Amino acid sequence: MEKLTFTIEPAIFDKIVAGKQKKFRTNIKPADIQEYFCLTDSKSIEIKDFNVVEFKTTLHDGTEKSCLFKTGNEEIDFLIPNDLLDKESLDINSFYDSDNMPPAEIEFELRNQLEQ
Repeated sequence: MEKLTFTIEPAIFDKIVAGKQKKFRTNIKPADIQEYFCLTDSKSIEIKDFNVVEFKTTLHDGTEKSCLFKTGNEEIDFLIPNDLLDKESLDINSFYDSDNMPPAEIEFELRNQLEQ
């Protein structure tokens, strides 16, 4: 089971824990993309499966809080710059360069909160 951890603002943390916010969306830096994607033996890029998301926050008094959620569907929007799409090769993976890639966006559907 893969787990992702995000540090978020206290207000968003409270909404998530209270069940008022059912989805969480974040941007992935190109340098961190390997945490979300894997290169298969056939040299193609696939999305890793994430079953649990942990949210952490620090309150104004310095107290730290965290919670775990089981996720439902994950959606990742991975934007590929036009200059890569315009290459004659059909294998975009061979042109992948994290310095030239924009952030990817990942959205999690938050199902049920897990005991810690």
